[in-house]
Amino acid sequence: SVFDAEASDIYRLVDIVDEGRPFDRDISPAALWCVLQMWVTCLPSPLFSFEAIEQLQKQQVKAGDMEAQHRFLVDLVQNHLARESAYVALYLSSFLHTMCQTALQRQNELLAEGDTTKTPLTPNLAAQVLAPGFIRPREMTEEMYALTPDVVSLVETLINCAEEPDLWIGRREDPKTLFLAGAFDDSSDSDDDSDADSAADGKREPSAAATSVSGADAAATSTSG
Repeated sequence: SVFDAEASDIYRLVDIVDEGRPFDRDISPAALWCVLQMWVTCLPSPLFSFEAIEQLQKQQVKAGDMEAQHRFLVDLVQNHLARESAYVALYLSSFLHTMCQTALQRQNELLAEGDTTKTPLTPNLAAQVLAPGFIRPREMTEEMYALTPDVVSLVETLINCAEEPDLWIGRREDPKTLFLAGAFDDSSDSDDDSDADSAADGKREPSAAATSVSGADAAATSTSG
């Protein structure tokens, strides 16, 4: 559980994150989850902005109404959030979606072996812990506190629906397809000119984009080795 982490492990991991050092191999999973929760909750503003909870209340999006929640999330991500906040929210919820799916698979394996002592990570549990990082009021009042079930349910729906394409912003094509189709035409004119000059001298140089791709491939090969 995130609440079972040792304080010494948490402080050590916070120092590692602050300094940008690689994680130690012996850090407990509970500490990792706790520091993730700390990081999201301590952001200057929630990922959905302070205004989102007011809109949630105004539009009367209630807990359990997944259709209304889905419409609210799509409109929020596509039309109202800054791209940076939208991407962080989407990638974080996608990560949580994957972790919950993996936990469910492991739980089924444990149940098949007769082990009923473990509580798996579920979208609801993840939402209870991380909801304030996604959506919360600027100032907590009794009126805002009463919206807690609606907020948790909204984040739970986000985690459940995190892989649905209508939530995602930006390019949806495969980057390789974009490259092969000439997606970088805006910057290719100068490369073509220089390539033509080099070809005339019998010394064709690779374009900057091709060099970048080759460098990435080499780095990946080095890492895997």
